[in-house]
Amino acid sequence: MVIALLLAATAALSGSYDCLIDRQVVINERGVQPGAVVDLDGTEGEAWRFSVRLIEHRNAATQVEVRWPANPIQIAGTQASLDVGPGHLAFLAMSRPPCMFTETNCMALIQLSARADGSAAFTIMPTGLAGDGSSGRTQLHVIFTGTCRRQDGS
Repeated sequence: MVIALLLAATAALSGSYDCLIDRQVVINERGVQPGAVVDLDGTEGEAWRFSVRLIEHRNAATQVEVRWPANPIQIAGTQASLDVGPGHLAFLAMSRPPCMFTETNCMALIQLSARADGSAAFTIMPTGLAGDGSSGRTQLHVIFTGTCRRQDGS
């Protein structure tokens, strides 16, 4: 029974999804910062929405295409993924500046997890810095989480 559920979850993580950031947590060297939030331009609109398409290749890693017109966290593009468990995959998105959270190059770890209802959960963890050259720099982490709903026809 458990094996059948795992296989179903693995098969469920395919096709295309519409995703929405639901929550975020800001963490610095002092720990979790209650009430701190990152404001994306257009927070009431499309800035919090993106789409994901999984491109499966025979005998090769699944590629993940992220389409995000606003692209505030610099994760849009197509990346190779790594299976981290049945129905779960992760990938790195890297890009040149300008970056929301770093100065010279942008990078984020993204995880997708299949759910039994056909949707997927996601986590986006960009690399981040706070401060400047005169005051020094420290690590800044923002963890974005949310849900992806399967697009019709996928």
